[in-house]
Amino acid sequence: MNSSNTDRADAERTVDMPGDPNCPICAGVGFVRRDLPVGHPDFGRLLICSCRQHEVTAGERQRLLRVSNLEAFRGMTFDTFKVQGRSGLGDQQARSLQFAFQQAQQYARTLSGWLFMMGAYGTGKTHLAAAIANSVMDMGVG
Repeated sequence: MNSSNTDRADAERTVDMPGDPNCPICAGVGFVRRDLPVGHPDFGRLLICSCRQHEVTAGERQRLLRVSNLEAFRGMTFDTFKVQGRSGLGDQQARSLQFAFQQAQQYARTLSGWLFMMGAYGTGKTHLAAAIANSVMDMGVG
């Protein structure tokens, strides 16, 4: 192969590769593999190179928003939830709402077990569920 053919092949290969062509880790391939023994469960498994990680994470987040229809609920976060609830709540209802808020936050942090919410219309169940989903998506869990 002469020099011009090699240069053209290198240019075509760089254009088609998903990674950063100047990446010292993957040289533009966009993936890396760990050097593991043949019997290891991750032998041969490709990992996304750090030069693409942000792009892949952002793309996955957009995909999750699209398939979940969560975009309509993006404003429903733990920060926008009114823990005091509507005016006129009794002490027991206010304590219940505070407890639900704390449990929802705990569940979003740990993603362990189950969370069951029940209550009348307008008590904040949807807001708390959306806040959990938004929090989990912001952590990159998908």
